[in-house]
Amino acid sequence: MSRFSFLFWIALAAVVIAVVVWTVYPVYLEKARLERKLANLNEARRKQEMIYLNLRKDEALLEQNDPVYLEKLVRDTFGWCREGEIIYKFDERGENKR
Repeated sequence: MSRFSFLFWIALAAVVIAVVVWTVYPVYLEKARLERKLANLNEARRKQEMIYLNLRKDEALLEQNDPVYLEKLVRDTFGWCREGEIIYKFDERGENKR
């Protein structure tokens, strides 16, 4: 095998490898991007499912007219209290409001 023939085959192999990398690498990058997007969408779906389940639980409790749940709902939603009670609210800095 002559030196020219050997160099020719090395150059041809390098060109083939370069073409393969040039065509496959963008596909690999796109696949990685789509996998990240899928993971984000699955996380968003999981959060939405949790919200849905909590709403279904709240709906069931409202339909049962559970007095303990209704009192908690009114207190939390509207800040209502019983006569003689004092409600303390705390802001984000931890200072008292009355």
